[in-house]
Amino acid sequence: MERIGRHFRDRRLPCQPNGNGWVIDLQGNFWVGIGGQGIARYDGQSWRVFTTADGLASDNVGVVFADSQGNIWCSTDQGVSRYDGTSWQNFNGKDVGFDSMILSISQDKAGNLWFGINSYSDHVLYRYDGKNWQTFSSAGLPSPQFMEVDPEGNIWCANSGGLSLYKGNSWQTFTAADGFNGDSIPYYADQMANFGSGQHQESDTMTEKPGKA
Repeated sequence: MERIGRHFRDRRLPCQPNGNGWVIDLQGNFWVGIGGQGIARYDGQSWRVFTTADGLASDNVGVVFADSQGNIWCSTDQGVSRYDGTSWQNFNGKDVGFDSMILSISQDKAGNLWFGINSYSDHVLYRYDGKNWQTFSSAGLPSPQFMEVDPEGNIWCANSGGLSLYKGNSWQTFTAADGFNGDSIPYYADQMANFGSGQHQESDTMTEKPGKA
């Protein structure tokens, strides 16, 4: 692997990486989505590419996430895939309820996985507890292009139009009227968990819909 300034290049990688889809797992392996050709893992010495032939739901990989149990999750245009170190398990978007590709993945302190969806019908979050899926929706929630879970277990979601905080029973929404600057999304993505209190709109219209196991 060759270092170029702050960047790295490895000519052994089969194609152009997806800049939004990469993560380092608990073992120190580097995972990255590669331009419609699956997901690649680098162990410090060599690359291995996983595709649909290995069990991946689709070769069109978006977000990549490593959970606290060491599993690798990646969103695709055919649902979400989980790798446990041995094999892939796929959760079909239609079966679970996804109607669009996942934009963001995070995990709370209880171990639940949260998936942010850019839904065409509603802006929604999905929570997976290891067995069951639950859907959370709110008229005040922006499409969660970025999502973080703070130390208290609160869920922060943001896109260029606003920032929302879910505390377990209601949403607080911050928009331009509250001083939110959508052009500063990279900053907010790093600072969401420490976002200060202030004037906000609170929505109690969040609905919880039972998901599928």
